[in-house]
Amino acid sequence: LIHVNRLGGAYRIESISYYFDGTPIFEKVDSTNEFHRKKELKIFEGNIPPGSHTITANIVVKGNGSGAFSYLDDYSFKGQESYSFIAEDNKTAVIRMVLQKKGGALGGFEEGPEMTFEQEDIPNLPGSDES
Repeated sequence: LIHVNRLGGAYRIESISYYFDGTPIFEKVDSTNEFHRKKELKIFEGNIPPGSHTITANIVVKGNGSGAFSYLDDYSFKGQESYSFIAEDNKTAVIRMVLQKKGGALGGFEEGPEMTFEQEDIPNLPGSDES
């Protein structure tokens, strides 16, 4: 599970938390703005049992303006997004939670961020064990 930050400088992540099947796996309050500067962060890497699972991400994002854009400081957004998937035995997948401005480059700042999950299934290497 990889957290991808595509928000840019107009927003600052105040806090973020990730849950796997309801159990917290990552929680961060960013008082130093260090987390927001990272474009990608590995949240979890490991084996999980086969079957149906859900990842949930919660965020708090604040506007980060200056000069003519200082009005952005008045904006604060809370969001939650979940993603359900089926883990298959002896299979590898990379799941990215992408945080970006709603509406892309043309979207208004007041619309805030959006969270989307992307899954990439990795083919097994030749010679790997498959049961």
